[in-house]
Amino acid sequence: MKNTYPIKRTTRSADGTGFQADLNIDYKTLVEICGEPDQSNDGDGKVRVEWKIEVANEVVTIYDWKETKPVEEVREWHMGAKRKELAIILKGYIERTAEIKN
Repeated sequence: MKNTYPIKRTTRSADGTGFQADLNIDYKTLVEICGEPDQSNDGDGKVRVEWKIEVANEVVTIYDWKETKPVEEVREWHMGAKRKELAIILKGYIERTAEIKN
């Protein structure tokens, strides 16, 4: 599904980003807002899917850290960035968009 909201996905490297915030949202709504996730190749199986989104010319990630349930059932997501405020900006945008959508 193509995202219908102004989220700017990126293929830039997320190297140097780290956990900054939690995001509580269902998978279907997250896909509607951000588009389909990328499959992760983190090498150790701790992350299966992720979104890389550009915020203020930096990369913010949303990912399923150490989840064991099917991806479509995940509600607790992690957000990574180099700066916490960028994760908080994206989190707020996603939460507001989800409220408007419903």
